[in-house]
Amino acid sequence: MIAIAGAFASVTAGGVTFDWSVEEGVLTGRASARAEGWVCVGFNARPQLAGSVLVLGAARPDGTSAVVEHIARPPRHPDRGELGTPGLLEATATEVDGTTTVVFRLRLDTGDGLAEGLEVGAFAHLTLAWSRSDDFDHHSAERVLVPVVL
Repeated sequence: MIAIAGAFASVTAGGVTFDWSVEEGVLTGRASARAEGWVCVGFNARPQLAGSVLVLGAARPDGTSAVVEHIARPPRHPDRGELGTPGLLEATATEVDGTTTVVFRLRLDTGDGLAEGLEVGAFAHLTLAWSRSDDFDHHSAERVLVPVVL
């Protein structure tokens, strides 16, 4: 089980609550939304979706979970492994009573240049989103951009 240890920060916007902590360049996060589809958190040093590192998670009807890491390149969001080095270390998603929660550990800098500027103490722009569908190709029902300090 992935736990958020020590001090953590939290933000709620667009129907998503995101809690996180960062230690030694690894962000541990938990995102929840009242949704039976996927939940997404995106990270970008710039205030835009394009170029964001996206972590999407969904609980499947068979009891398994799927969590992926993509790079936002509208209109397509390819798997980060197609473009560089994945930063997702471990992850899981659950759905309980209509709320989907994804918990993950993500290396902020993998050395591939895709997450430039994502550093502890620096401003970042979070994309918080959720969908009514478990299909990661399905559009979000709600999506917001929120500035934070990592």
